[in-house]
Amino acid sequence: MYKNSLSTDEYQNALKTAWRHFIKGENFDYSFIRKDILNSWKRSRDFGVEPVNTNYVNLSASELNFKINRNMQLINTVHPYLEKLFEMVKGSGSYILLCDKDGYIIDYKGDEDIIAQGNKTKLGMGSMRSEQSVGTNGIGTALYLKKTDTDLGRRALLTKTQGIHMFRCSVFRYRRNRCWMSQCNS
Repeated sequence: MYKNSLSTDEYQNALKTAWRHFIKGENFDYSFIRKDILNSWKRSRDFGVEPVNTNYVNLSASELNFKINRNMQLINTVHPYLEKLFEMVKGSGSYILLCDKDGYIIDYKGDEDIIAQGNKTKLGMGSMRSEQSVGTNGIGTALYLKKTDTDLGRRALLTKTQGIHMFRCSVFRYRRNRCWMSQCNS
């Protein structure tokens, strides 16, 4: 039906149309959508995620403090890399997030404007980004699939995050000051 290329406007527009049909439960030819994304949409629906009026989960200050302390060795190891990566994208309206194994944001570095926008879309410290919580999204879908790719926001289930482009490199194993990272895509 459509060239499955994330960079084509035709594909992105078709994806947005398919998403509108999907959230209404309408029949539509979804065959052009990548299997991982369509399956994520289905999982999100099965989890009961509401794409327009999502009930976000955010940690309380004490819960966040506990999570940070529990992951301090990981944070201390990864944070210098967040700093280095941010220096490469500084001024581009970007930020870099570190989440724990459950999908909670436990550290970040970024431009002030995008941090402010992130706080509006619940991409701030202590925000839960699992598919069970907020549906298809760059962080939650990568955690579920245990793999990474580039996520263009029009594939996201939530309307508030559909304009945000996410690049992610997930840390899936951490032990003794060593991180094993899955492939990073551009």
